[in-house]
Amino acid sequence: KSCSASHAEEDSALVKKPDQPQADADLAEREHQITEAGRDVRVEGPLHVENLGTITVGEGVHLRAVPVISHLVTGPRGVLQIGDRVEIGHGASIACHASITIGDDVRIGAFATLLDTDFHASDDHGAAGQTAAILIGSGARLGPRVTVLRGSVIGAAAVVEAGSVVKGTIP
Repeated sequence: KSCSASHAEEDSALVKKPDQPQADADLAEREHQITEAGRDVRVEGPLHVENLGTITVGEGVHLRAVPVISHLVTGPRGVLQIGDRVEIGHGASIACHASITIGDDVRIGAFATLLDTDFHASDDHGAAGQTAAILIGSGARLGPRVTVLRGSVIGAAAVVEAGSVVKGTIP
């Protein structure tokens, strides 16, 4: 995979360059970039990226951020992997502190939310929350406003209807 968002945008500010300096002064800039992207990635609108871990985007991915900004966020140990030909609708939010893997040819509707973390303990907002990996199989379809919680597995070609909350396994 190449390290550019598309051939037309070789200097895209959203993708880290292999020779990019790792100095602390560049940390803020690097936090707002995708680690690695395949060919022909399309981004519509002002995508918000906060990358303290790893974000890998496959080939032919389409990320929509208009009319509402979408968010891709990783914590220091977070690994977000987006497969080939994935479409993510506007207003989507993906927060990854452990691992989120999105298979090839997945469609994620507008305003969907994927969270592999609780962010903080329910009884102590200062304590770290629990994390558990999310896996979305190839060809799955998630409708608008779907929420996928930590530890969930959505099988290949599964269809999750609009507004659903997923906690657990869907074959």
